[in-house]
Amino acid sequence: IEARIVAIADAFDVLKGGRVYQNAKQNEEIALEFERMAGIQFDPNLVEVFAKMIRNNELEDIFE
Repeated sequence: IEARIVAIADAFDVLKGGRVYQNAKQNEEIALEFERMAGIQFDPNLVEVFAKMIRNNELEDIFE
């Protein structure tokens, strides 16, 4: 479970912060991307929780 959480957290960090080859995304775009990849790349149960947290801006303080 810890690895699944870290996978989502790492992806969130990349999507939120952007990279040289990719612009940063807004919270709604990130939540939609996680939902699109639920059950494929990410644990669907965790995606549900993280998407809600992302939309409610509950992760902003953690990642700053």
